[in-house]
Amino acid sequence: MACSIPVAPMPFYREDREAILRPFRSMAPFARDQRLGYLFLTAGDFHRDLPQGERAEVRRILAQEPSFELLYRWELASIYRVLVGVKQ
Repeated sequence: MACSIPVAPMPFYREDREAILRPFRSMAPFARDQRLGYLFLTAGDFHRDLPQGERAEVRRILAQEPSFELLYRWELASIYRVLVGVKQ
């Protein structure tokens, strides 16, 4: 099973950076709600949805999320395991 988190356009019109990043700060509960075991992130993800600065911040947010265990990192992709039972 695969899915992606939706990126709403309204925060961009309002220039509300925190609202743009909010869905990514709650990526761990989203992944658990969707019963996902892994997160596969590529260099091309979010190019259509996010400006460069926000893409870099999303990668930082996900890398620091304690509910994600980094399994593999390459310059073009990263794979994280979604840990169950980790409190945020």
